[in-house]
Amino acid sequence: MPEIMDGIPPAEAAESAPTQDNTAARARQRGGRRKWSKSGHTILQNGSKVRSMAVKCYDEQLPYGWQYVQATIKAVDPALFHVVAIKHDKDTVSDDSFWKTALEKAHYHILLRSAKNESYYVKDLLLNLGIVFRPGEDDLLWDHHAVETVNNFAGYTTYLTHETEDAVSAGEAPYGRGELVSNLDAESLDKIREGYFSTSGNTQESANKALEELESAAYATGYALKDFDAWFDAQSSKSLSNARMKTIRNSYDRGVRKRIQEQEAVRKRMEKQGKFFAHTILDFMQELTGERPQFKTYSEALSAVRDAMAEYRSVTEEAAKQKAQELARAEFDQKWEDALEEQKAVLTELEELRDKLRKAVDTDASRKRFMEARRYKDGTTLEDAYQKTLRKRRAHTERLLEQAVDLAARQETKRKASDEPEYD
Repeated sequence: MPEIMDGIPPAEAAESAPTQDNTAARARQRGGRRKWSKSGHTILQNGSKVRSMAVKCYDEQLPYGWQYVQATIKAVDPALFHVVAIKHDKDTVSDDSFWKTALEKAHYHILLRSAKNESYYVKDLLLNLGIVFRPGEDDLLWDHHAVETVNNFAGYTTYLTHETEDAVSAGEAPYGRGELVSNLDAESLDKIREGYFSTSGNTQESANKALEELESAAYATGYALKDFDAWFDAQSSKSLSNARMKTIRNSYDRGVRKRIQEQEAVRKRMEKQGKFFAHTILDFMQELTGERPQFKTYSEALSAVRDAMAEYRSVTEEAAKQKAQELARAEFDQKWEDALEEQKAVLTELEELRDKLRKAVDTDASRKRFMEARRYKDGTTLEDAYQKTLRKRRAHTERLLEQAVDLAARQETKRKASDEPEYD
């Protein structure tokens, strides 16, 4: 098991023991540095002497487990080291293809700095935190900033909850203040994190704007009479100082008070208007009956108003229903008449076709002679077959006409037998 953090000697008194057998490992033992990354952080080595460092790793680099690391961090004396860590398991965005795996499984960020501004070997700090990078297997993690310089401790600490400008712009998943693990108390940690806003140039203006937006949102939440805790838990910026929290809470309370005052004013106005309306109804009822109704309470008067309105609404709805039925009846009758007219037109066409077929006379003598001269094996002529076809066509047309006349008669009988159609 690793030792307690306060047992780590400063780098000047420590030995640099080899931890890996490959070339990359030997470079780390010599304390060699790599070039700056795009984010401006330098990759550290096992043999690097540092006053602060940042670690990013997976469960495989925590042989004693995340719970052990948390317990170790909380046991560190704040007079010796400031340690802040977090477990990221909700990330959805990554600008580094090597760390895409971190979107699929949990990974951890651990920040550490010396409270006494003393230097320590990276390998000793990792050992005492319970972090182990396996020789050979984890070399690529080293080469991709698994252990790097911090530069701005306040800014890096704020990044852990994805509240820096870059993290917010990139749409990285937010983490809550309560998810941070540290050996510092809440007030000390807040002061460190606020240092990011006070020392980041234009970021201070952005922070003030963000605070104003939070105050406006808190006021709106209070005005809507919604639960403050539920609203605040849904916000991404939860790591705020006590003073800022008080300001936001005051904005929420002002919204609540404003809504209550407006509702009281509305209640009084409605009560005044209700009384006026009730007296108007009473005057009207007196004109109708010759007597002015008497009510013991204002509620009884309002009840009479509601009953009168309900009766009026019932009468109005019944009248509207009757009108709708009359319109539907008229529309139905019109469609019925149109259908009959269409049927009559079809009958007329069929009758005309029948008459044409009946009056049809074959006057083409040359065609008739030609067709009579051609005979089938059974002795019938081509003219016989032609006349047979004509008879079939006439018979078919006669049947169609009879069916159409019968259908029209039955529909007319049905219409006359019904006084009116039924409506739902």
